[in-house]
Amino acid sequence: RASFARASELAPGLPEAWINLSTACLEAGDDVAARAACERLLALVPGHADAEFGLGLVHSHAGRTQAAQAALRRAIASDPAHAPAWTELGLLARAAGDRAAAIEAFERVVALDPGSPVGHMNLGVQLRAAGDFAGAIACQRRAVALDPGNAGAWSNLGNALEDSGDAHGALEAQTRAAALAPEESETLFNLANALAANERDADAIAAYRRALAQAPGHVQALTNLGNVLHRTGDVAGARAAYERAIALDPANVGALSNLGGALAEAGDPAAALAARRRAVELAPDDPETHFGLAVALAANHRY
Repeated sequence: RASFARASELAPGLPEAWINLSTACLEAGDDVAARAACERLLALVPGHADAEFGLGLVHSHAGRTQAAQAALRRAIASDPAHAPAWTELGLLARAAGDRAAAIEAFERVVALDPGSPVGHMNLGVQLRAAGDFAGAIACQRRAVALDPGNAGAWSNLGNALEDSGDAHGALEAQTRAAALAPEESETLFNLANALAANERDADAIAAYRRALAQAPGHVQALTNLGNVLHRTGDVAGARAAYERAIALDPANVGALSNLGGALAEAGDPAAALAARRRAVELAPDDPETHFGLAVALAANHRY
């Protein structure tokens, strides 16, 4: 950082010095200095694409989303082929829930830089969220072809394959991901889901427990663990998993509903009814929660 600052002092007309100084300041957590470097360059070279991009990163890092988007659009206006600006714009759109804008941005990224595995991976994630599983699978396959060591891309491929109904292909992909990132909780969680979908329950239980060892507060892992334990007849274990999930997330409808079933099997119809009632309160338009409540009411002889 000090070297880049000195370079910008000695050669204030050198854009690279200001860009590198801004990057170094941002990495050091000094948003104010990073912003100042970008603004100094913009004063010297108005519309400089990399300076606008750097300013967008500064605003994004500080949580100023609208300002970040404006700066990134100015960068793209100056240089329509600025793939990093399109990438950051796509990430901001994704965070804001604007899936169409995110897809548009990531499509521009892969068109500009077809060799970018991250670009294909990001686009694939958004296509999957939009329900385009074939498109998502194609993107993730391209990502792993470009970067076979990318655990995230393998895991995303597995998720898209599972959504498309290819449980066996999903398991192969998730196994590759877990081999590359054996201590990453989300990768282990996805592997466990794939194992459960292939009815390899003992292996799924072990994988969920490995994921929870890395991330004890992973609510969905606890819920899914409870589901598999319940399926294997371990009602007490299922109940414990559901109760841990609900303690972490009291509004977890799936865990509450399934806890009701486990409590009923454990011979506690009153507690089962309470869990089912809570699930209906949280999801009053879900027919499954109402069906579960009806079963619990009947078990309590409340016809």
